[in-house]
Formats: sequence, C-alpha cells, structure tokens
Amino acid sequence: MSPDADSISLYKDIQHLVYSVMEVAHRPNAMLSWEGDSKRVLRGFPATARSNLSFDLFQLEQHRLPQDFRPMPSIGPKVYELKDGDEKTWYRLIYLSEIHNVIYVLHCF
Repeated sequence: MSPDADSISLYKDIQHLVYSVMEVAHRPNAMLSWEGDSKRVLRGFPATARSNLSFDLFQLEQHRLPQDFRPMPSIGPKVYELKDGDEKTWYRLIYLSEIHNVIYVLHCF
C-alpha cells in the first residue's frame, strides 16, 4: 500500500515544523540593547507593568512572540510596541526587532 498525496503532504508539513523548531532551539538567545534612558524608565513602572513587559522581552530573547505587540510603521520598519496597563494608565515599550541577534529597546513611557 503506497501513501496517498494527503499523507505525503502531512508528513512534509510535520517534517518542516520539526526542523523549524530544532533550528530555533539551537539559536542563542537574543541580546537586549537599552537605548537612552529606556531601562531606567522601565524600572520606574509599577511592579505589575514592569513584570509583564519584562516577560515579553524575555519571550523576544527566546525568539518567541510576546503576548500583545503591534507594529509601529510610522516610526520605522521592524519597530514594535509592547504595552501593559493598570487602572490609571498605559505603559509602553518601543523596540526594534532582532537585528543580528540584538533587540533594541528604544523608548519606554
């Protein structure tokens, strides 16, 4: 009994997924580069916002997508915003996505 076209296609999709996961697993973590006063400003955020945004940065360092991000094409290509809020305000972090294994944290406010 020979495999049908759907089985072969599914096998190739699974094989591609496995190789993609293996490639990411062997990549070293990305580095963070803090521009200007962005690190100091983030440290001044309330604990919950600071923790949530720090976890999103950790996800990026691991080559994973953060929970909530959006592109900022008005600032430039590959620039994104992370945000977290409480009952008073929104806290934002602008970053330039990974270039040569470095994520540039451009601004926090």
